[in-house]
Amino acid sequence: KKAYYTANANVFKSRQHKYRSLNPEKIKSQILWTRYHLTPDDVTNLLLSQDNRCAICKTNDSGQREWHVDHDHSCCPGQNTCGMCIRGLFCGKCNAGLGMFKENIDSLSNAINYLQKDK
Repeated sequence: KKAYYTANANVFKSRQHKYRSLNPEKIKSQILWTRYHLTPDDVTNLLLSQDNRCAICKTNDSGQREWHVDHDHSCCPGQNTCGMCIRGLFCGKCNAGLGMFKENIDSLSNAINYLQKDK
């Protein structure tokens, strides 16, 4: 079985690519469930609870891609979560920014103090 797949890997990859391109919403739903234990309706409701805005900067623009699901990495390190530690939705810029600080409150506080230093 493995040898057959290896010998025909290009065929399988082509089929997978075609399936993904024909079913983007289904793929998105599968990723949401696998990573966050959320349905598309859960994400819609979460965004509505945030007034259709980023939980941090309050923009209504998600950025180049979809809204980013934020979860507590101390509960579930990595990409996949238990679904119980979802905190909110971020725009791409806030997701990247918080990620750069590795959710370290001391570092974030130091950054705020630095920005307020000469004001």
